[in-house]
Amino acid sequence: MILKNKLPAVLVLVLLSLSIIHFKNDIVLSNGDAYVLNSYLDIIDGDSIKSEVRLVRDAPYFQGNISKLVEYMFWSSTSLKEVRMYKIRDFSFYRETEFLNQKFEEGKEYSPVFDPMNNVMDWRNHLEDRLGDVMFCKRKDGSVLYYVTTYSSALGIRCLVDITSRQKKAQTYNSINELFYCKRSELGISKDNDTN
Repeated sequence: MILKNKLPAVLVLVLLSLSIIHFKNDIVLSNGDAYVLNSYLDIIDGDSIKSEVRLVRDAPYFQGNISKLVEYMFWSSTSLKEVRMYKIRDFSFYRETEFLNQKFEEGKEYSPVFDPMNNVMDWRNHLEDRLGDVMFCKRKDGSVLYYVTTYSSALGIRCLVDITSRQKKAQTYNSINELFYCKRSELGISKDNDTN
């Protein structure tokens, strides 16, 4: 009889504990831990374009927290000298998983097996793991377009991720210097690598 009365309270405690464990990266926001999986440099008509794909360990699940994290990672890993170098600079962020990790190399075989019918590593298998994209593009007049896109993570339930769901933010700045200092100030990033 006593156990019957305490069962709902115990279930509530268990569910609360599991929720705290699952959402720990949203509750206690960190600046993340990421590494570069791929990096590309293209020169088109004399303009440099640099792209990177980064995998994030222990990424949050709430879209607002994902947006803050990807912007923080972008701006904390670049210097003013670097942003002045490129006409277009973009980062794509993905959640690190068992199958999307440092060993990922498109065209190779997954180990352990991802899909018995087609076990070839392919980016299309990881659309649910996308966190967001951060990009700027300099115009000829010196102004800069700045874009941030974050994708739904369905609160960490992979089979519920809507790969078409995203939030976009676009802003225009008068110069690359204005964008750099505004974003670093907004995100609370120190001036350690503000080198010219």
